[in-house]
Amino acid sequence: MATRFRTAAALLAAAALVPSGQAAVPAGEVFARNRDAVLAEDARSFDGLVFFVGRAVSDESRGAAVGFGKARALAWARFDRWLCDTSSWPEGTTEAERPRAWTLFRDANPAPVTVSGAEVVREERTEVGRWLVVLALPEESAAALRPSEDRLREAVAAARARAAAAAEAEPSEPPPSAAGTASGAEEAPDGEPAEPRGLWREDGVTANETMADGQF
Repeated sequence: MATRFRTAAALLAAAALVPSGQAAVPAGEVFARNRDAVLAEDARSFDGLVFFVGRAVSDESRGAAVGFGKARALAWARFDRWLCDTSSWPEGTTEAERPRAWTLFRDANPAPVTVSGAEVVREERTEVGRWLVVLALPEESAAALRPSEDRLREAVAAARARAAAAAEAEPSEPPPSAAGTASGAEEAPDGEPAEPRGLWREDGVTANETMADGQF
């Protein structure tokens, strides 16, 4: 099965096409033999396959299609995170720089991609309002989506340039109106500082507060 995807949780997409790939053993059988180990992590490899687990919280009144859709989107987001974590980053790239550079790489390469051999091997309503999807991809095809070190080097350079520009643009002292929120946290309606969100993790779900419901 060839699947075109866009990682909804980060609103990103990969940039290259992958060749056809087929595991020697059906993905469903591999998952069944290794179910507990697969479900214990966000991403796990077995027998030439790599599995990505998406867990979502969605109100029952919205229906199973919405719940499974969110979980499926998060499984694809796990795949995108796996690509970021396992790519060959240029020497000297820090852990803090990688996600920033990856976002810039994705922004520069927004076209969806065809992934050969992608298969949903498990969809499950684990309890009321909680949904699980397990996505399997041939590891060889998945790994083929990793960008080259040269492209990552360009992204790292762009991230560093942005960080330097932002540092130069920062005022030496925060304006009076920013008192109490100089750390960068937004102020909640009751006057208490709230943590900035963007991507966050709650109850095992990674989501993005800027996403509309229809984007899952």
